[in-house]
Amino acid sequence: MGHGQGSCKEEKAGHPKSLPTSASAAPAPTADVKQEDAASQTIDRGIKQNLTLSASSLALISGSTVAPVLLVPGVGLLTISLARTLYKVWRQFSDERKVGVTVLDGVAFLMPMLLHMWAMAALTGSFISGAGWMARRTERRSREDLALLFSQQIRTAWVEHDGVMLEVACADLRR
Repeated sequence: MGHGQGSCKEEKAGHPKSLPTSASAAPAPTADVKQEDAASQTIDRGIKQNLTLSASSLALISGSTVAPVLLVPGVGLLTISLARTLYKVWRQFSDERKVGVTVLDGVAFLMPMLLHMWAMAALTGSFISGAGWMARRTERRSREDLALLFSQQIRTAWVEHDGVMLEVACADLRR
């Protein structure tokens, strides 16, 4: 190659045709990726439901200081949220045979319930579910951003050599 050599970044900025073409674009997602997305959406839906249950029970239990009748539905929603959390604890412990974060979350949620500290249990459940929701959202967004980044990776560049524009694979360029 002659004097027109440069990095893909320089050539991309200099020539509009250096964007990825359909031939150099990333492959379409496979069936495994689609199944993983469906499973991930199911988990996300469960976390959002648990967050809704915990936050609703927190609101009702907090409101019970003014209207004590609100304590009954608040504790009911809190019990459903606790049951869902304890089910996740049982699944993790039976699958992995170790004490993980989920087990510790379950204990942190269960203890205030056993001590009849309803507001503390609802607050703990809301924090645990909210943290899980934020972690899943961050993972999903990171995965999407990385997939987008790698799908836009430049594979060819336009190089001027002796007055002629040539499309060259980036791998063939010398740095």
